[in-house]
Amino acid sequence: MTETKPTPAFCTSCGTKTVDDAKFCAGCGSPLRADATGPSTRSTPAVGTTEPAADPRVVEAADAHPDWWRRLAAFLVDQVLIFAATAFAMQLVLRLVGAVAGFDGQERFADMFSDWISASLVSLGGLFGVALVAGTYWYYDVTLDSEHRATLGQRLLRFRVRDVADGGAIDGRQRLHYVLAMLMYAVPLIGWVAGPVAAIMFFVRPDRRLPHDLLGGVIATAAGPEL
Repeated sequence: MTETKPTPAFCTSCGTKTVDDAKFCAGCGSPLRADATGPSTRSTPAVGTTEPAADPRVVEAADAHPDWWRRLAAFLVDQVLIFAATAFAMQLVLRLVGAVAGFDGQERFADMFSDWISASLVSLGGLFGVALVAGTYWYYDVTLDSEHRATLGQRLLRFRVRDVADGGAIDGRQRLHYVLAMLMYAVPLIGWVAGPVAAIMFFVRPDRRLPHDLLGGVIATAAGPEL
């Protein structure tokens, strides 16, 4: 007896949400399972009759995916929070080191801190760069693993990321891939290319999935009132 594969939570062609056991997408008619053959059969109502309303569990409108400005704004909010928190933590560490080493005067320490932070930002191998990468991973890992399944920026802009296969919470492996893909935007040269590519993909792909969504196996969807 051949085992039937479950229906994916979202159509891989247009991003429309599906229901269990559906063989074809209600939005574009694409087959959702391997055992689905032929085009989707959607009857045309007779003249003078009204087509039945679509099951709300089957169809989600295109606005179920967050707009481009929401995704960009959420990304910027998250990056500002991560950068500010990392810089604050590094300043505390440097002040502690300065106190233990017996630095005289706040001005001397401020000059040292300014010179050090500028030098470390030049190289991704600097201590600040390492702390920033670690902070970024920790931030996304904790927030995406929370009950809201969204970062603070995503919660503010009212959307979340879900597993594209079943619509549920993403697991640790997906979070790792998602975060590593997000970090590529901060890498010189790579980020300069990845940014425009992400913008083009958003407007070309019906499901609005960006490079880090594809690598993480996730999809961004509008959040409900429970967020």
